[in-house]
Amino acid sequence: MRFRPSMPLAAALLLLATGCAHVNRNAAGSPGAPALADDAPLHTRGGTNPNAPYEVAVQKPQLVKRPAIIDINAAAPCNAANLNVFETGAKVNGAYRAVRLAFVNTGAQPCKLGGYPAISLIDQQGGPVGSISIEKVTADTLTAQLGPAQQATFTQPSPEVLLAPRGNAWFEVGYTSSTDCPAISGIAVSAPGTLHLFTINHPLTICAGKIQVTALRGDEGQD
Repeated sequence: MRFRPSMPLAAALLLLATGCAHVNRNAAGSPGAPALADDAPLHTRGGTNPNAPYEVAVQKPQLVKRPAIIDINAAAPCNAANLNVFETGAKVNGAYRAVRLAFVNTGAQPCKLGGYPAISLIDQQGGPVGSISIEKVTADTLTAQLGPAQQATFTQPSPEVLLAPRGNAWFEVGYTSSTDCPAISGIAVSAPGTLHLFTINHPLTICAGKIQVTALRGDEGQD
């Protein structure tokens, strides 16, 4: 004899199954239910999306302050390619004359020079003048010949002069002049430690068979 469940029991089982399905639908799709983990925003899940938009920080140009003091020991010797020569002044005391010339650093970096420049004289035909000697003197010796009104007190020149960009190191050429003395058309000069000749077109008449040249000095020594 087969057992048949009664109709009330079958109806109860059907009602229970329907209720469970209804609960599952509310858990997944009801408006008040929390979203599934895979549907949550990226930042709440702690993930990394390689395709997510990102911003690149823009770096503004910044000025780099130059050091206030430049160590002369760190500066390289001046290269003749980064130098130029100018006549910056002249002095007169009777027959004695002095011409001031300056090496100017046209480069972008500081450099250093020291000592006496190499000097030669050019005649009116463009050749070297061999009959006039070059005498190396101190600045005090040269200015003493320019008279009390133009004298200045100089310390002994330092072994090297630092030339900042567009800075200069100067020296003076002194000589006795007269109309009946040998004439030259210019001065050729090389910076210490270099071979390049710079020519200053300055006609001169030089007596006594010599000119006097001072060592290089920095800007602070100008009077």
